Parts: sequence; C-alpha cells; structure tokens
Amino acid sequence: MMRVKQKCLFLLILFPLFLFYIQKALAETDATPPAKINDLTVTSCTAHSCTLSWTSPGDDGNTGQASSYELRWNTIPITESNWNYSFQIFNELIPKPSGNNESLTVTGLVPNTHYYFAIKAIDEAGNEGELSNLA
Repeated sequence: MMRVKQKCLFLLILFPLFLFYIQKALAETDATPPAKINDLTVTSCTAHSCTLSWTSPGDDGNTGQASSYELRWNTIPITESNWNYSFQIFNELIPKPSGNNESLTVTGLVPNTHYYFAIKAIDEAGNEGELSNLA
C-alpha cells in the first residue's frame, strides 16, 4: 500500500512540472502568433444582444488553427492601450481551422447604447494575434 501512495504522490508532483516544461518548450519554439482578424463585423442585433462574425485565423499566421479567442467590448473605441480595461466576453469557442466562418452572440447588452467589439486569437503557446478591427 505504501508503494502505491508513493507512486501517486510522485505523479501528483511531477505531472504539473512536466506540463509546465512542455508549455515552456512550446512557447520557446513557437514565436509566430495567430494572424490579425481583419473582418470582425456585427451581423445582427436585438435590444439586448448582438451577433459577431469573423474569419478564423491560423495558429501561425494564417496556417493551422488557433487555440482560443479573447473578445472584449467597451463603450469607447478599443485600442491596445485600453484593451485590458475593456470588458471581456467569456466564451467557450473552439477556433475552427484557418479560413472558416466564426460567430458569437453577445448577450446582456443595454438598449440604445453604442458598443465597440474587438477580438484577438491566441495560440497554444500563449502568443496573441494583433487587435482586430472594431465592430
């Protein structure tokens, strides 16, 4: 029984370290971020929601498949300098391979309010693509 506990403890300690070093190795070898999303648009709105659409970029530029998206909104134009202060739109989208159509409906909006939306694609190494156009 003691050997099983030792093996489990060994795995619990080493597995997170293993994952850390794998991610670090990926980050060191993957210096190419996803491409900038240039075609973010609002395709429709209701009183309390808007649907956004864009074309998926790749993992490395326009090649492959990004790992995630970070979308944000604000009532003032979003720039790199206020990106972190804009409101994050939490999503569970899994990006499609490069060149595919993507969409997301943002809910909980206040009627008669002008919103700005922006997006960045992120790859498995944590590289962020450039800030998209505003929608």
